[in-house]
This record gives sequence, C-alpha cells and structure tokens, in this order.
Amino acid sequence: MKTFRILRRLLILLVHIFTGLIKTLIYLRNVEGNTPNVRQKRMIQDWLSRASQIIGLRIHTRGEVPTETVLVVANHISWLDIPAIASALPVSFLSKSEIRRWPLVGKLTGGSGTLFIERGARDAASRAAKDMAQHMRMRQNIVI
Repeated sequence: MKTFRILRRLLILLVHIFTGLIKTLIYLRNVEGNTPNVRQKRMIQDWLSRASQIIGLRIHTRGEVPTETVLVVANHISWLDIPAIASALPVSFLSKSEIRRWPLVGKLTGGSGTLFIERGARDAASRAAKDMAQHMRMRQNIVI
C-alpha cells in the first residue's frame, strides 16, 4: 500500500511539473530577467503551493505575511525551502547561474522570475545587487 501511495504521488507530481512547464512556456515566457506581474506571481505561488501539497509538505506560517516589499535571507537547507517559502510569500529567488542550464528546472526557474548570479565572476555580486535592487523597486520580494 505504501509503495502504491508513493507511485501515485510521483505520478501526480510529474503531471504537475509537466503542466508547470506548459504554463511557463505559455504564460511566463517573457518573465526571465524581468519582474512577473501580479497575475503571474499568483500563478507561480499557486503552482509551488500545490507542489508542496503533492510532496506532502505541511507548511505552517506564524505571524503575518509582510505586505511591503521584503528581502528574505534564508539559511538554505534543502530544495524544499523553495516551495515552502514561495507558498507563503510571492518571491523571486537569487540562484546560481548553473541552474539556468539544467533540463526542465532551468526553464521553470527562469520563467518564475528567478535572478541568477554567476558565481566566481569578478563583478557577480555587484550585478546581482543591482538586479535585486531593480526588482525590489518594482515591488518584487527577493529571497537570497
């Protein structure tokens, strides 16, 4: 029975990822490097929230979710941080540029408004800071 539940969840997750890719290609194709609009942010947040439910995450939020633009600094423990944080707050993440080249994940992250930093590049930190500042001026929350 446990094996059946795991396989069922995996199948549902694969379908969810596939639909996320389709939505990215249709509705979020112009987002990479830009700030998602309100409707796109909601779509991304809903997709990540549903992904969290599918994989069995139980997310509890304490306190009030900020209404002003915020910079979230998180101690990144695992990939589960991403759907957990993004389920509670519409955000863009700062991520290493290598992820952009990963199959499937690269397309999903780019389409979700993720900012990329090319680690090891001489001016990477200053470029990332400028990108983050520009996104925050456009009322986009950022997670680093």
